[in-house]
Amino acid sequence: MTTLLFYEKPVPLNVDVHLKVRLGSLGGNVGFAAKTNSIPLAAVEFIDTAREYPIAFTGKDDGPLFPIALVGVRQNENLFITVDDRWDGRYVPAFVRRYPFVLAEKQDADDFNVYLDEAYAGFGAADGDRLFTDDGEHTPLLKQALEFLSNYQGEIKRTRLFVERLQSLDLLIPRVLEVV
Repeated sequence: MTTLLFYEKPVPLNVDVHLKVRLGSLGGNVGFAAKTNSIPLAAVEFIDTAREYPIAFTGKDDGPLFPIALVGVRQNENLFITVDDRWDGRYVPAFVRRYPFVLAEKQDADDFNVYLDEAYAGFGAADGDRLFTDDGEHTPLLKQALEFLSNYQGEIKRTRLFVERLQSLDLLIPRVLEVV
Protein backbone atom coordinates (compact mmCIF):
# COMPACT_ATOMS: atom_id res chain seq x y z
CA MET A 1 0.00 0.00 0.00
CA THR A 2 1.33 3.43 -0.90
CA THR A 3 1.36 5.27 2.41
CA LEU A 4 2.51 8.68 1.16
CA LEU A 5 0.19 8.99 -1.81
CA PHE A 6 -0.76 12.67 -1.32
CA TYR A 7 2.22 13.84 0.68
CA GLU A 8 4.69 16.17 -1.05
CA LYS A 9 6.92 17.14 1.87
CA PRO A 10 6.38 14.71 4.77
CA VAL A 11 8.54 15.40 7.82
CA PRO A 12 8.57 13.74 11.24
CA LEU A 13 6.42 15.60 13.73
CA ASN A 14 8.81 17.10 16.26
CA VAL A 15 7.89 19.23 19.25
CA ASP A 16 11.10 21.29 18.95
CA VAL A 17 10.58 22.04 15.27
CA HIS A 18 6.78 22.33 15.30
CA LEU A 19 6.20 23.89 18.74
CA LYS A 20 4.69 27.13 17.39
CA VAL A 21 3.32 25.76 14.11
CA ARG A 22 -0.36 26.30 13.42
CA LEU A 23 -2.55 24.30 11.06
CA GLY A 24 -5.39 26.04 9.32
CA SER A 25 -8.49 24.25 8.16
CA LEU A 26 -8.83 23.70 4.45
CA GLY A 27 -12.58 24.09 4.78
CA GLY A 28 -13.30 20.92 2.84
CA ASN A 29 -10.66 21.52 0.16
CA VAL A 30 -9.30 18.13 -0.89
CA GLY A 31 -7.39 19.21 -3.98
CA PHE A 32 -4.39 17.26 -2.68
CA ALA A 33 -6.28 14.07 -3.70
CA ALA A 34 -7.04 15.20 -7.25
CA LYS A 35 -4.23 13.27 -8.95
CA THR A 36 -5.05 9.74 -7.86
CA ASN A 37 -7.44 7.27 -9.42
CA SER A 38 -7.54 4.93 -6.43
CA ILE A 39 -7.52 5.27 -2.66
CA PRO A 40 -6.52 2.56 -0.17
CA LEU A 41 -9.32 1.33 2.09
CA ALA A 42 -9.69 -0.34 5.44
CA ALA A 43 -12.20 -3.22 5.48
CA VAL A 44 -14.36 -1.34 7.99
CA GLU A 45 -15.01 1.20 5.20
CA PHE A 46 -16.38 -1.32 2.69
CA ILE A 47 -20.09 -0.70 3.37
CA ASP A 48 -19.88 3.09 3.09
CA THR A 49 -17.47 2.89 0.15
CA ALA A 50 -19.43 0.34 -1.86
CA ARG A 51 -22.43 2.67 -1.96
CA GLU A 52 -20.50 5.06 -4.22
CA TYR A 53 -17.26 3.58 -5.53
CA PRO A 54 -16.13 0.28 -7.00
CA ILE A 55 -13.82 -1.63 -4.66
CA ALA A 56 -10.94 -3.61 -6.12
CA PHE A 57 -7.95 -5.44 -4.71
CA THR A 58 -4.53 -4.54 -6.02
CA GLY A 59 -1.00 -5.77 -5.50
CA LYS A 60 1.93 -7.46 -7.12
CA ASP A 61 1.71 -10.90 -8.72
CA ASP A 62 1.62 -13.67 -6.09
CA GLY A 63 1.99 -11.07 -3.33
CA PRO A 64 -0.35 -9.59 -0.77
CA LEU A 65 -3.30 -7.64 -2.09
CA PHE A 66 -4.90 -4.52 -0.65
CA PRO A 67 -8.37 -3.04 -1.16
CA ILE A 68 -8.81 0.26 -2.97
CA ALA A 69 -11.69 2.51 -3.93
CA LEU A 70 -11.60 3.33 -7.63
CA VAL A 71 -12.20 7.06 -8.02
CA GLY A 72 -10.98 7.50 -11.59
CA VAL A 73 -10.27 5.56 -14.76
CA ARG A 74 -7.20 7.40 -16.01
CA GLN A 75 -3.87 7.86 -14.31
CA ASN A 76 -3.73 11.06 -12.19
CA GLU A 77 -7.52 11.47 -12.38
CA ASN A 78 -9.93 11.58 -9.45
CA LEU A 79 -13.47 11.96 -10.76
CA PHE A 80 -14.73 12.77 -7.27
CA ILE A 81 -12.85 16.05 -6.94
CA THR A 82 -14.84 19.03 -8.22
CA VAL A 83 -13.40 22.04 -10.04
CA ASP A 84 -13.34 23.92 -6.72
CA ASP A 85 -11.43 21.04 -5.02
CA ARG A 86 -14.37 19.64 -3.03
CA TRP A 87 -15.17 15.94 -2.61
CA ASP A 88 -18.17 15.07 -4.78
CA GLY A 89 -19.51 12.14 -2.80
CA ARG A 90 -21.15 11.39 0.51
CA TYR A 91 -18.33 9.22 1.86
CA VAL A 92 -14.73 10.45 2.03
CA PRO A 93 -12.30 7.56 2.64
CA ALA A 94 -10.31 7.65 5.89
CA PHE A 95 -7.08 7.68 3.89
CA VAL A 96 -8.10 11.14 2.64
CA ARG A 97 -9.47 12.33 5.98
CA ARG A 98 -6.21 11.66 7.84
CA TYR A 99 -4.30 14.20 5.72
CA PRO A 100 -1.95 16.09 6.50
CA PHE A 101 -0.89 13.51 9.12
CA VAL A 102 0.40 10.01 8.45
CA LEU A 103 2.08 7.22 10.38
CA ALA A 104 5.29 5.68 9.06
CA GLU A 105 6.72 2.46 10.45
CA LYS A 106 10.00 2.72 12.29
CA GLN A 107 12.71 0.41 11.00
CA ASP A 108 12.99 -2.86 12.94
CA ALA A 109 10.06 -2.02 15.20
CA ASP A 110 6.32 -2.45 15.60
CA ASP A 111 6.07 1.25 16.34
CA PHE A 112 5.33 4.25 14.17
CA ASN A 113 6.50 7.82 13.70
CA VAL A 114 3.98 10.57 13.07
CA TYR A 115 4.67 12.61 9.95
CA LEU A 116 3.15 15.87 8.83
CA ASP A 117 3.05 17.19 5.27
CA GLU A 118 4.68 20.61 5.35
CA ALA A 119 3.27 21.18 1.83
CA TYR A 120 -0.24 21.12 3.35
CA ALA A 121 -1.94 24.37 2.29
CA GLY A 122 -2.93 25.13 5.90
CA PHE A 123 0.57 24.58 7.29
CA GLY A 124 1.79 27.61 9.22
CA ALA A 125 -1.53 29.46 8.97
CA ALA A 126 -1.60 32.55 11.18
CA ASP A 127 -5.16 31.86 12.30
CA GLY A 128 -4.86 28.08 12.58
CA ASP A 129 -4.76 25.80 15.60
CA ARG A 130 -1.47 24.94 17.25
CA LEU A 131 -0.22 21.38 17.49
CA PHE A 132 1.60 21.87 20.80
CA THR A 133 1.14 24.09 23.82
CA ASP A 134 4.01 26.34 24.95
CA ASP A 135 4.95 23.53 27.36
CA GLY A 136 5.21 21.03 24.49
CA GLU A 137 2.00 19.19 25.36
CA HIS A 138 -0.37 17.97 22.65
CA THR A 139 -3.25 20.31 21.87
CA PRO A 140 -6.78 18.94 21.31
CA LEU A 141 -6.15 19.14 17.53
CA LEU A 142 -3.07 16.92 17.75
CA LYS A 143 -4.69 14.54 20.26
CA GLN A 144 -7.62 14.06 17.88
CA ALA A 145 -5.30 13.49 14.92
CA LEU A 146 -3.20 10.95 16.84
CA GLU A 147 -6.30 9.05 17.96
CA PHE A 148 -7.58 8.95 14.38
CA LEU A 149 -4.19 7.70 13.12
CA SER A 150 -4.02 5.04 15.81
CA ASN A 151 -7.53 3.77 15.07
CA TYR A 152 -6.86 3.87 11.34
CA GLN A 153 -3.63 1.89 11.73
CA GLY A 154 -5.47 -0.76 13.75
CA GLU A 155 -8.06 -1.05 10.99
CA ILE A 156 -5.33 -1.39 8.36
CA LYS A 157 -3.77 -4.24 10.34
CA ARG A 158 -7.16 -5.99 10.55
CA THR A 159 -7.69 -5.39 6.83
CA ARG A 160 -4.38 -7.07 5.98
CA LEU A 161 -5.40 -10.13 8.02
CA PHE A 162 -8.83 -10.17 6.35
CA VAL A 163 -7.33 -9.99 2.86
CA GLU A 164 -4.79 -12.70 3.72
CA ARG A 165 -7.71 -14.93 4.70
CA LEU A 166 -9.57 -14.14 1.47
CA GLN A 167 -6.45 -15.05 -0.50
CA SER A 168 -5.86 -18.26 1.44
CA LEU A 169 -9.42 -19.34 0.59
CA ASP A 170 -8.95 -18.39 -3.10
CA LEU A 171 -11.92 -16.03 -2.93
CA LEU A 172 -10.28 -13.27 -4.97
CA ILE A 173 -10.10 -13.84 -8.71
CA PRO A 174 -7.66 -11.86 -10.89
CA ARG A 175 -9.33 -9.74 -13.55
CA VAL A 176 -8.13 -7.12 -15.98
CA LEU A 177 -10.24 -4.01 -15.91
CA GLU A 178 -10.63 -2.35 -19.28
CA VAL A 179 -12.56 0.91 -19.53
CA VAL A 180 -13.47 2.29 -22.93
